[in-house]
Amino acid sequence: MLTWEKYDDKTKLLGYTVGRFMKADTPVPDGMDYFDIADGHVAKGYFDSYVGNEEGLMREAIEKHGEYSSAHWRFMVEIGEFEKEPGFVYYISCDKK
Repeated sequence: MLTWEKYDDKTKLLGYTVGRFMKADTPVPDGMDYFDIADGHVAKGYFDSYVGNEEGLMREAIEKHGEYSSAHWRFMVEIGEFEKEPGFVYYISCDKK
């Protein structure tokens, strides 16, 4: 998960979180961090192989749809799907126009 909430001005690096989606109000163990994801719209895309520009392709598809605009600065998630079929699922935050 990439998010601007953990952007570091000194290193100029985005926050990159490895974790799981959990239900609201799930207890967080000491020493671990979390992000609350607000209710909203999310675009989901599937790629059967890694091409290196998945986020850009997703943003183009969102804008092409016309009803939504990308809000990728809130969050973008990449999930490797290796149990069923090799590939990647991407989720990008969106706003309804």
